[in-house]
Amino acid sequence: MSVDVLHTRSLVLNKAWQPVNTVNVKEAIGKIYCGSAKALGKDFVTYDFEEWVETWSDLSIIAKVDRHKLINCKTFKFMAPEIIILNEYSGRIVQEAKLSRRNIFIRDNHTCQYCYKKFPVKQLNIDHVIPRSRDGKTTWENVALSCLPCNTKKAARTPEEAGMKLLNKPVRPKWSAMQCQMGQQLPSSWKTFIDTFYWNVSLEEKSN
Repeated sequence: MSVDVLHTRSLVLNKAWQPVNTVNVKEAIGKIYCGSAKALGKDFVTYDFEEWVETWSDLSIIAKVDRHKLINCKTFKFMAPEIIILNEYSGRIVQEAKLSRRNIFIRDNHTCQYCYKKFPVKQLNIDHVIPRSRDGKTTWENVALSCLPCNTKKAARTPEEAGMKLLNKPVRPKWSAMQCQMGQQLPSSWKTFIDTFYWNVSLEEKSN
């Protein structure tokens, strides 16, 4: 079994079928196996662990599945669940994104917003578009990733004053920012559930 498939993400829905989180596939399978959640099939039918495994017992169906999405056990195979539904939890996510270093890196795709190049994490920092020395706030709309040379060039100036143009206007990310985290397109099976939900938890003002 490929270890990678266990670290891909499964969307977690509450019992009202609203998105609340994502977990890795290994954790998703554990929840299904212990009975705290069920797998959701493409037919919008829910399955417990035994039913889910049985669904994939037909080798002709297995043959049509991307092998990178398969869980291979000694005596059977089944597809990694893309969506699970919690049996009891009824809470829901707050429809705002949490302001954190990690999420800023995800939103800006590890790319300097001034020279438009990708860099390793250690070569990027978080720039305040309107400098803090001018009362610029630490908000989604006023922070952007910059490489060290661009940060030095911009200094305590606005982009306009420094003759620099932002690649993207800083905005609060939505669920689609998860594409950056996953490094791939969101599974089509997720889109029905996440189109109207923001990613993560409440926005907080904090200094970096």
